[in-house]
Amino acid sequence: MLKTLDIKDYAIIEHLRIDLKDGFCVMTGETGAGKSIIMGALGMVMGEKAEAKSVRNGAKKSVVEAVFAIKEYDLKDYFDENDLDYDDECTIRREVTENGKSRAFVNDTPITHSDLKNLGEKLIDIHSQHANLLLKKDSFQLKVIDTIAKDEKELLEYKSAYKAYKDTEKELRQKKEELEKNLTEKDYITFQLERLREANVKEDEEKELEQEQEALTYAGDTRAELETAWEAISDDEHGAENSVRTSITYAEKAAAHDNSLKELLDRLKSAYIELKDIGSELESRKENLEVNPERLELINERLDTIYTLEKKHGVDNTKDLLAKQAEIEEKVNLLETGDEEIKELEKRLESERKNAEEKAAALTDKRKNGAQNAEQETVRMLKELGMANVRFNVTITHKDSLEKDGADDMNFIFSANEKGAMQKIEEVASGGEIARVMLTLKAQMAASRQLPTIVFDEIDTGISGEVADKMGRIMKDMGSSMQVICITHLPQIASKGSNHYHVYKSDSTTKIDMLSETDRVKEIAQMLSGSGITDAAIENAKELLKG
Repeated sequence: MLKTLDIKDYAIIEHLRIDLKDGFCVMTGETGAGKSIIMGALGMVMGEKAEAKSVRNGAKKSVVEAVFAIKEYDLKDYFDENDLDYDDECTIRREVTENGKSRAFVNDTPITHSDLKNLGEKLIDIHSQHANLLLKKDSFQLKVIDTIAKDEKELLEYKSAYKAYKDTEKELRQKKEELEKNLTEKDYITFQLERLREANVKEDEEKELEQEQEALTYAGDTRAELETAWEAISDDEHGAENSVRTSITYAEKAAAHDNSLKELLDRLKSAYIELKDIGSELESRKENLEVNPERLELINERLDTIYTLEKKHGVDNTKDLLAKQAEIEEKVNLLETGDEEIKELEKRLESERKNAEEKAAALTDKRKNGAQNAEQETVRMLKELGMANVRFNVTITHKDSLEKDGADDMNFIFSANEKGAMQKIEEVASGGEIARVMLTLKAQMAASRQLPTIVFDEIDTGISGEVADKMGRIMKDMGSSMQVICITHLPQIASKGSNHYHVYKSDSTTKIDMLSETDRVKEIAQMLSGSGITDAAIENAKELLKG
């Protein structure tokens, strides 16, 4: 149930806190007092559209917070699945800045707008007088029956089967389109593959060839440079090797007189050995260096082939070229095996279609049972609401094709008269009749969903007298198993509330008070008699409150 609604800087409200009770709560007040503003704030915190214009003039942001007691409603698994902190009291906060930016929090955890709406639908149903127009929509009628039928399991199974069916249908369509396109390009694709296979490119071949190409291109220069480097070390007269050998001769003489020079002498000998080895290696590399113009020409031709293929296929290296080859091979394979793949997909599609049809049939059966219950209960409740000769039927017809919600067309057929022709409810029902039908349907939906709270915002449009009294009794009965909040202008309904809240304006801002029994008598008498409260209105109000 909704325990508190705290509104700050919303529309004309500076700060308003409403502490709500369980059972049947009624809100009354003059037109323009701010009842609709309160409902707007409640709608916003539950996920309805938030706009900058809802921020009170002069304020930086509007903040609306709603606290729900949810211990009895088995919602912990939902919170866990959506990574939300669970508590027996759920606090939802929505903030809207003067720039129109909106943020929402559940138990101080940020939540997306879509998740907020999803959670809100599990906590509260806000029914305004404009929502009566929903009754004219096929999708709403379907939702009514789905809710009353409690067909969540069947609907979920159908949607899963339908998705698998549509996914395979899409895959088959794409495969056919791909095969058809490839067939028109068959010769060209085959030619491309043949060229690539003839080239027989290896993954790292380009890099290796480019390295070898550079070495062969500059082989003559490299050989001359190695020759010079060798001579600088090994020349008999001026080479470094000869100089170091001379240095060793004199160092040996010096070490004979000074033992501390022995280590330096050893280093000179090591350097001499290293120089001789380097000189030998330079000579060997120089002698073995290949100057091979024929090999260079072959490499240039091979690289030209690779570069041409890369440019043709729009890639930069042999790795991507091989990936392109694999892609073309797949297309060629599709040309060869495509018919078989398509046959397999068609076979799978047929199997999934039959499975979806079976799930749709199970869903239809569940809906028919729910529709039968809805027909009986709606007629019973409408008769209580003064429609003695009412007839109400739910027609379910089979669609030619599967759709995301099943294979059923749903229509509510209605007549307020015993002999009148039954027609679609939106074509024949008056505003007052629509209001009564909606109340009965909402009562059934709320009972089926075990919804914590339902709000009726002036559902009593077009209703008065004894019918209003009976409508109030229905809502009072609903209040025995859930929290019902009703905004009303009718004293007959207001008198049935377990708790009565009066909305009024003070200093240009909206206020709300919970009325005592004495104040309730005055408020209902005011609603009965208008501006002046008469003794008769007082007595009448007391009688209504007894009922």
